[in-house]
Amino acid sequence: MNLGNSKYNQLYNPEEKHYISYSNNVDMSDKNSSHIIILDYIEKGSKILDVGCSFGYLGEWLAQNKNCNMYGIDIDTKAINFVKSSNIYKDAYYINLDNVENEDSKDKVIFDNLDEDFDYIICADLLEHLKDPTYILKLLSKKLKFDGEIIVSVPNISNIDIVVNLLEGRFNYGPFGIMDNTHLRFFTKKSFIEWIASINVNSKEYKLDLSTIGEVHVIPESTQELKKDYENLINGLLRINPNLKVLQNLFAIKKVHKSQKEQSLIEMLKRYRKDNKIVEVEASPSKPSLPLNSVNGYEFNFLNKEDDLCGIIILPATYGKTLSCKFLVEIFEENSNIPIMQNIMNITKVVDNKWLSIEFNRMQGVKDKNIRIKIIPIQCSDSLSIWMNDKNSPCLKLSYYKDDFNIQNSIEENPYLEKLDNIFKRDNILSKCNINSDLNVEEILDENRRLRNLIKDLLDEVR
Repeated sequence: MNLGNSKYNQLYNPEEKHYISYSNNVDMSDKNSSHIIILDYIEKGSKILDVGCSFGYLGEWLAQNKNCNMYGIDIDTKAINFVKSSNIYKDAYYINLDNVENEDSKDKVIFDNLDEDFDYIICADLLEHLKDPTYILKLLSKKLKFDGEIIVSVPNISNIDIVVNLLEGRFNYGPFGIMDNTHLRFFTKKSFIEWIASINVNSKEYKLDLSTIGEVHVIPESTQELKKDYENLINGLLRINPNLKVLQNLFAIKKVHKSQKEQSLIEMLKRYRKDNKIVEVEASPSKPSLPLNSVNGYEFNFLNKEDDLCGIIILPATYGKTLSCKFLVEIFEENSNIPIMQNIMNITKVVDNKWLSIEFNRMQGVKDKNIRIKIIPIQCSDSLSIWMNDKNSPCLKLSYYKDDFNIQNSIEENPYLEKLDNIFKRDNILSKCNINSDLNVEEILDENRRLRNLIKDLLDEVR
């Protein structure tokens, strides 16, 4: 079964689909299955709402093997009738989640009157099918206990199959997988995390915390076929970003009190975005310093007025060039020659007149102290200076760690684009790969050796 792009676009497919499986087909040793990850995660004896329960095979396994009390929701009348007749689920409800506001069926009334005390709500392969997943997530959250969890699996639209086929203009729906022709919403891991964070912004009754509980890794058949002809491209992309192997991401969304901090969600956001407090010290450039060298580097002092210092931001002068540098950064308290922090940083893109962030571990106990910072360029591809202000002090901003995270004020980073940009730009690779047809045999051999060394450098960069 191809779980990526179809050979042609099957957005229209008149065949009716029913997703049928059976509990005796469950193989708990298959850790690369979203259903197995969900079944393994749920605690024994739990009260569970299975949304999009289909013919109830997940609920049947949980009832038989973990003594769970199961309730179900589905839009498929055949599935609901089957589940109700099986007597495995305590109850099951026919509800159209895309029209739930106007739903006045008997099942909807019964569901509305259910106690709000589910330990888990399962949304396996569901949210991507909905017109308004935010509304449904809020609706389901009302039926969840505090500290209860909504278990979600969603396809990853940034799978390698989607990325490489988009380069050729292919976005072909099919009957199953990421490109299932009934999918209305598309998520990456990052976009899903940010979506949950955005719901919290206007939530008044509770917050949603978020954690990842697993991933399913699959390279679809259509990419396997492309790999036969474009192996270097496929392998290179997977080395740059291993997340391209992910077919599905699985999350646990926990309902917490409004007064609680959604700590796990905040930590995940901080992997992708920055929301540190930035304080300008001296930010108006006047002239560049002398070029930095690897012996003495550059040293300056400032009065640190806050705690939790976690970075400095300087303004480099590279004289029109983009440099690649390795820095040793040392921080000292005043009148001490013993560093309280040392860090070696590889920065592959130092741009002229563009603020450069040098980060380090969060430093506590340094409030209202005079701090001395030493920056030594261990390696640098060309001359590097630092812009100074009219008081002959460095143009400088300070970064402080914030416990609270505000997604609206945060800055997104692009680490994978940075890697690709460095590869394509390295020594003007595109122009350097042109071989002059007028070269003699000896010159062609020299050119061949040069290109082989260049390709080796590129592969090292990718790794």
